[in-house]
Amino acid sequence: MKCRHNCCIGWEIDIDEDTLALYRAQTGTIGETLRQNIEITDGCASFRPDEHGRCPFLNRRNLCDLYLTLGETALCQICRDHPRFRNFFSDRTEIGLGLCCETAARLLLCTDAPFSLSIRADDGAADTPTPDEAAFFAFRERVFLSAQDRLVPLTQRLQAVLDKCGAHLPQKSPAAWAAFYAALERLDHGWDTVLETLCTLPPDAFAAPFAKECAPFFENLLCCFLYRHLAGALDDGNLSGRIALCVHGVQFLWALYRACAKEHAGFDFDLAIDLVRQYATEIEYSDENLEAVLDALSADCCM
Repeated sequence: MKCRHNCCIGWEIDIDEDTLALYRAQTGTIGETLRQNIEITDGCASFRPDEHGRCPFLNRRNLCDLYLTLGETALCQICRDHPRFRNFFSDRTEIGLGLCCETAARLLLCTDAPFSLSIRADDGAADTPTPDEAAFFAFRERVFLSAQDRLVPLTQRLQAVLDKCGAHLPQKSPAAWAAFYAALERLDHGWDTVLETLCTLPPDAFAAPFAKECAPFFENLLCCFLYRHLAGALDDGNLSGRIALCVHGVQFLWALYRACAKEHAGFDFDLAIDLVRQYATEIEYSDENLEAVLDALSADCCM
């Protein structure tokens, strides 16, 4: 299935220092084109997008001219890694796929198989996790077990995940959350139109049970959020706020899906994937927005 969106359009594409040095050393036509299309802002280099928000090296066939001309090794780090993210620990590096990529989201969410972690490489080093990391891994495993207990309705599992650290969610209506999200930094103004649909839902919409046919999708979404965001608690100590962030994200997207899917019969995976993609793009890929949501949830999560 072809992607309907492009990670080289509408995104700010930063250039790491090593790759910038490589670009500056280029000669000929490609070197001149690079110099014309790289801008430096506050000491950070990035590609200068055209008037349509396209990377200047994205050609008319939607292929990368840098890749075609200089090869894969000439891509900057963000282009090599996307949509991967990494969490670093003393004894391991955990890698995941970001949900802003519709193909990655489809692979992770559109399956009845439960989310699981696997070791892809072992360097044989004798490193061990710190005591805090070991406690975190044990806690996360217990959270995953609660999240994936399919003998229990998903709504109850979400509450069980919150209860693991005594977290609570603020009691805001869908319309209040729509107003909150609408006030954040915006990447795509189409997101505003999606948020407006929340205002059609009743005040208690976030408490609605999950339809049986979509429970595996939202279970896997919860696990993806937990895997990506809980690790940050080792740095900021805000475990309860991050648990709340993950549970809220699932409830928010389930409500958003119901608001947008009124004319659909059955579970529309394409619609659900697109809503997840937009949420991840607007929230998970903006440090400012993610911090704002985390702050809003942390203010009430331990009441």
